[in-house]
Amino acid sequence: MLAILSLLLIACLFSTCDRTVAGLPAPASTPMRPAIRVGVNHFSLRRITIVRPKMPEAARQLGVKGPVILEIKIDQTGNVADVRVVRGNPILNSAAKDAVKQWKYEPISLKGQPIAVWSTVVVDFNER
Repeated sequence: MLAILSLLLIACLFSTCDRTVAGLPAPASTPMRPAIRVGVNHFSLRRITIVRPKMPEAARQLGVKGPVILEIKIDQTGNVADVRVVRGNPILNSAAKDAVKQWKYEPISLKGQPIAVWSTVVVDFNER
């Protein structure tokens, strides 16, 4: 019985203690918002600047063509902050990523605040 009372007393003490650590800043009142995925029904992206990719010489010599599908993160200022290859020919992927990193979009706002978003883009090397 004494052991149970001791455990209850310890539990009460820990549940009422202040969990802040001296010397550390208080947690931010507004947590960082993750980037939102842009879909057909959510937001429309307006690209301001487009840089066309350069066909790699190896791809030209081998006759490699086709699309490269990329996921891009557009930051709050409209810059492409991250690029990930979803699918594409390895010979073309780097050229597609290098071009898309230079693209610029009109910033997206949600409730009046600029936000980062993810979107999927296709860079087509068939037209060359």
